[in-house]
Amino acid sequence: MIPFLVSGFGAILTMALLLPILRHKQVMDVPNARSSHVSPVPRGGGIAVAVGILAAAVAVGLSGQSVPWIVVVVVMALTGVGFLDDLVGLGSKVRFAAQLCAGLAVGVWLVVASPAAGWPGIAFLAVVTLGFAAFVNAYNFMDGINGISALTGLVAGLWFVWVGHDLDQTALLVLGASTAGACLGFLPWNAPKAWVFLGDSGSYALGALIVSMALYAWAQGAGILTSSAPLLVYLADTAWALVQRLRRGAALGEAHRDHIYQRLVDDGWSHLRSAAVVALVVTVVCGLATLSMGEIVRWVCVSLVLFAYLAFPYILGQTRPWAVATR
Repeated sequence: MIPFLVSGFGAILTMALLLPILRHKQVMDVPNARSSHVSPVPRGGGIAVAVGILAAAVAVGLSGQSVPWIVVVVVMALTGVGFLDDLVGLGSKVRFAAQLCAGLAVGVWLVVASPAAGWPGIAFLAVVTLGFAAFVNAYNFMDGINGISALTGLVAGLWFVWVGHDLDQTALLVLGASTAGACLGFLPWNAPKAWVFLGDSGSYALGALIVSMALYAWAQGAGILTSSAPLLVYLADTAWALVQRLRRGAALGEAHRDHIYQRLVDDGWSHLRSAAVVALVVTVVCGLATLSMGEIVRWVCVSLVLFAYLAFPYILGQTRPWAVATR
């Protein structure tokens, strides 16, 4: 409860102080071909999320409980990289190198702090490093409408609180509660009306937190589905968008509107309604991971839900082909 409250209030108070500064310094997100907004909005609100996380970690540490400081440091570092990108724009190679370094740091921590899921050390580090960077990028790609990242981050945080309780892992409890609190504290600033965007600083911070918790849960013996449940929707959506671009021969690095949430907005759905659908599907996937049935059956059920999510535009009677990008 302490990390949840501290991170939530920390995010709220920091955002109240930060927003006038972002406006004054003209740290703005100007609409482009990928955007779902039509006028410039301040970005960099992820700083408030990071401050909330840091405040919660300090409060827990002062109370005498164990804090996974390596994850906190990695999150702060990526928040800084993301904010620099928000301010001046960093090259993709610089951003990816920073993500790989962060993933490697988390991997080394897991090797030291856990049995490394029974994998050989080098193979484990490679999987963790690449998986970390992949999900941070997926989270960044999915942060395109009001409320989507805060809502899914809230669900993911609460999920890992449950997993941490089930595994008796304080690190997951602390990180999960801090993530949920910071997301809830940021949400009123971003939805239903966006007074500020997370920016790369926020999507990197939340992406790093969520994937770190997933990897830690996996390394501590949780099943792959249990560990990855809150990540699967974002990964599936991002992978499907990339497939569509490959089918068209479009450059993967160009701005696009091939994500499911973007298609829902293009079809007239509000940002909050579209974001709520994504968060609901994430919740359903997490719920399926808790069912008392065979692992294969649970994976089949989750796969069907993910397929239904990707087919949602067709289910709604959308006539526009998926393979055609529109604004």
